[in-house]
Amino acid sequence: MTTGSPVVVYSAYGGERWLREAQFSACTALALRQGSGDYRIAVYTDQPRYFDRLPVDIHHNTPEQYETWAGPDHFTYRVKFHVLADALGRYTAPCLLLDSDTYFKRNPGPLLAQLRPGTAIMDRCDGLVFRDPRYMEFAQMLRAAFPGLEVLMENGERLVLSQQDTPMWISGVVGVHYADRTLIDQAFRALNAMLPRCHYFIMEQFAFSEVLRQNARVLPASDCIEHYWGSWVDPYFGVSKLHFYKRQIEALLQHFERMPLEQGLDMIRRARIRPYRRPFVYRVWNRLRHPGGQDH
Repeated sequence: MTTGSPVVVYSAYGGERWLREAQFSACTALALRQGSGDYRIAVYTDQPRYFDRLPVDIHHNTPEQYETWAGPDHFTYRVKFHVLADALGRYTAPCLLLDSDTYFKRNPGPLLAQLRPGTAIMDRCDGLVFRDPRYMEFAQMLRAAFPGLEVLMENGERLVLSQQDTPMWISGVVGVHYADRTLIDQAFRALNAMLPRCHYFIMEQFAFSEVLRQNARVLPASDCIEHYWGSWVDPYFGVSKLHFYKRQIEALLQHFERMPLEQGLDMIRRARIRPYRRPFVYRVWNRLRHPGGQDH
């Protein structure tokens, strides 16, 4: 099957925070395009002015469109299914959808080249749903809502979950080949079948994760893409992971906006965002203070 060049896709709407984050992420996709970087960038947004300066495809949607996509129960994560399905149909090409709180650490070309028929990409695997203590509450809700762990969809399809090997992949990145576009529709049907009986904020993530896992080989994007979600406040830095990165990103964007486009992209290409990791000396000292314990 002949398809077009891969497409990096963003859905950026609502508050300034998400728009600025997506603006920076798109800048890294542009700045790091090297050699094999034969790909397009598409932004679905209700505020195009944040992206007008960038050589990207802008698809302008109204706030009312986003409300419709979120559905009658206002589950905003439904938007991701609609945007990814639209991009696959519009470009007839492999598409990689990124959350706004991401950025590329290196040339996206080699990662996008992995999007072949039968191969999908997600952020990273975050543990087994029915065995990881972090997902205990969610797992209990699934067991109560679906005896036998069998989800029946409206068209008669069945999604059978496993107590032993049902992983949770993080959906900050979701990518599929055009040949596998029907898997996005299937994941959307799974979401709509599970959500009324098990309304949980990570259900969108689980629907993507489980349908793609059962029907494709899923590869991680974490070596190429940084996803900096999280609200836990680190006692050393005194800020959450989100705000730690956001401060650095905002500083880079302020410089970028004062420069000609190519000079600004070169600045972003050369910049190095400080990772959310305590200095080595502090970590050693902390382990000496609390031998055998957790970091403090």
